[in-house]
Amino acid sequence: MDAPDALSVRPEEDDVQSPATNEKLACFRCRQRKIKCDRSTPCAHCVKVGVECSYASGPKPRERRQRVMVSNTYDSKLDSISRKIDQLSQQMSQLSHETHRPGASILPENQDQFSSSSSFGITPSSSSAISTPNTGVLEHPITNDSQGKDPNNSSKGEYEGESSLFAHAVFASRFLQNFINNSQNPDVSRDMEAALEGLRSAVHSGNQQFDTLDKVYSHARTISPGSSIRNLPLPLIEKVFACLRMAKDCPQVATLWLGHFMKPSQFHDYFIKIVSPGPASEADLIIVHCGLYWLFCECSRAVSGQEAMKDYDAQASLCQANLETVLVNFHFHHPTTMDLAYAMGFASMYCLQKSKISAAWSFLSFAAHTIHALGLQHHKLPMSPEGPEDKERRRDMFWTIYSAEKTLSLRLGRASNFRDQDITLARPVQSRPGDAFLAVLAPAWVSMASIQGQIYDEIYSPGALMQPAHVRTSRARALAEELKVLMQRAQQVHEQYTASKGHILGLDYHEIARRSDRVMGLCFLTLIYRSITPEEPSTSEFCDECIGYARDTLQEHERCVGVINKSQGKPVFLETYINWYIIRSPFIPFIIIFCYVVETSQASDLKHLGALVETLDSISNSHAQSTFSKQRSLFRALYDVACKYIEVKSRENSTGQVEIPWSAVQQEYATGFAGTASAAIGLGSIVPSAVVQNVPMAVSSHAHSGSMMVEDVGHRDRPELLAMVDPLSLHNPGIGDVDMEMDPSGAQLWDWFNKNQSIMRMLEDT
Repeated sequence: MDAPDALSVRPEEDDVQSPATNEKLACFRCRQRKIKCDRSTPCAHCVKVGVECSYASGPKPRERRQRVMVSNTYDSKLDSISRKIDQLSQQMSQLSHETHRPGASILPENQDQFSSSSSFGITPSSSSAISTPNTGVLEHPITNDSQGKDPNNSSKGEYEGESSLFAHAVFASRFLQNFINNSQNPDVSRDMEAALEGLRSAVHSGNQQFDTLDKVYSHARTISPGSSIRNLPLPLIEKVFACLRMAKDCPQVATLWLGHFMKPSQFHDYFIKIVSPGPASEADLIIVHCGLYWLFCECSRAVSGQEAMKDYDAQASLCQANLETVLVNFHFHHPTTMDLAYAMGFASMYCLQKSKISAAWSFLSFAAHTIHALGLQHHKLPMSPEGPEDKERRRDMFWTIYSAEKTLSLRLGRASNFRDQDITLARPVQSRPGDAFLAVLAPAWVSMASIQGQIYDEIYSPGALMQPAHVRTSRARALAEELKVLMQRAQQVHEQYTASKGHILGLDYHEIARRSDRVMGLCFLTLIYRSITPEEPSTSEFCDECIGYARDTLQEHERCVGVINKSQGKPVFLETYINWYIIRSPFIPFIIIFCYVVETSQASDLKHLGALVETLDSISNSHAQSTFSKQRSLFRALYDVACKYIEVKSRENSTGQVEIPWSAVQQEYATGFAGTASAAIGLGSIVPSAVVQNVPMAVSSHAHSGSMMVEDVGHRDRPELLAMVDPLSLHNPGIGDVDMEMDPSGAQLWDWFNKNQSIMRMLEDT
């Protein structure tokens, strides 16, 4: 071995290898005189002259120099600087993103105990070149501070349109309020006070809570410093493969797992990518965690043993926490890829499943942007060729996102991100031999989604409401006829498939699906006919078709729930039915029948209202109860108020009191607000209160807000007869821009539609 370089000797070796020399220096006298000194003590010269001989100490040995970039001193300094930078970065991150949410679990440093061969190391996302790198700390942390105290910073202030359920609730409450105010018997208002207070509480139930990330993603974990979403624990590989095998062998799991959105073979590829070493994007993680969550949920419903069911539920909870953790850390900027479009579709479907409407709309809008950027809505891709199988996958993905987006756009009263005129991709064709059940229904569902988009565009959009009333009426009737034809064709498809392949999933399942589709179709027919003004002379606020289809919807709902209650999978089917057909759509038939009961004081329709309330009360799952709690409280309050009103009116009629007819109430109410741009449809869906029985009104317009303030001069001392809902809390800035350009009926319908969204916003947990 070569001798070490003298220049590379470490400092600690210098003291050993370079000790002070033992050779003396010349004495001071000899050095001063520049003569040779024999270095003895004393030296010869000093002895000769008889002077003191003294010596200086030896010189300090020179320290060995070290080569640059090899010195341990430099290494230690660099290590120290690096540690200080890391500590400073962590402290800054904690100051900015530290979470205080109770019960938040910290991911362990060692993930081996949670996953066998599926554990993976810290790997940067493939999209990190464009998006901000994930440092392991929540980019969008779940904090108590995020709850905020400023309602203007909450998504409750988002603009929403007209077609939601709870604007109908405002209309119904004011509708009832007006009847009570016009009663000649003062005992009516006194007896109704408690019931009205309950209704007010139900309408305002969501108004005191603001949107926070811990409510949207309540199962999300916090990421420990030094870790990342790539380190989230996966279920054991053996359990995943067992469920994948079940998805192949069990028709129920195979049909309901991924639906018509993605092929199982595609999901396998994503899963292998995640469990293997190497980079994985956030889109890949969303697809895999969401797909696994749905897979374990369906397998849990398909097995009969309690132990297996609990195990699958536990694995589903793990995947759900992983999914929400990825979503809460999701970055805005990503490469525009098919994977991103699929991921946004998965995320939106998950949020819809959990009744997180606003979050679902955000992901659907992101998916629509990605689709437009890739040109997926066209018959041929502009950038690259594709085979028949790839084109079929693209078509299934696009039309699934299209259907969900159209339904939600009507539910929120917003313009769709997809324009039918821009789409050249062929729609799903009629069923072919061997098609799964959902693939058979896809053509009818896509056509239904297209009609929902037309309902908003041609009836309830601001542009449509600026058209004359007869134009909207003709469009509404044309849409109604088109929807009736589609409903009939869909029922035929259900019957044909049930007759040929009904044994695969079971007759109960097909009967529930058929009746659920019919409930949805009747609900949209009710919404269409709601826009048609009744012919004069009319004794009702609604046209006959609107009342008839509203009643048919509730009756069909009762039949559907009856089939669900008799089926073996009652809890699962009932929760799915309520979420997808009652909560996700603007279910206004209940409101229409409520108003009709108030108009006519007839108790015959109360049983239909009570049946829907009983359905919501029968939910046993605690999570589902919390999801539907606000809708249940609203329907319960409306039903209780209707029952109380019928009871009070029956006592009033038994005493011989003369009841004011609806036509007189309508005329008085219209006269009180004639000439205002916001004249409400029938019974004032914009003014907070209207006591129209010979009571003067002071009306003032707010120039900045466009809202109307009405002072109830005659009943200032009667707070129970004031507004059900504060008009400022329901104010929509878009009203003032269009009212003055609409005819009276258009302004009425616009205002009613707008208030729907404002109240529905109160109900949302997101």
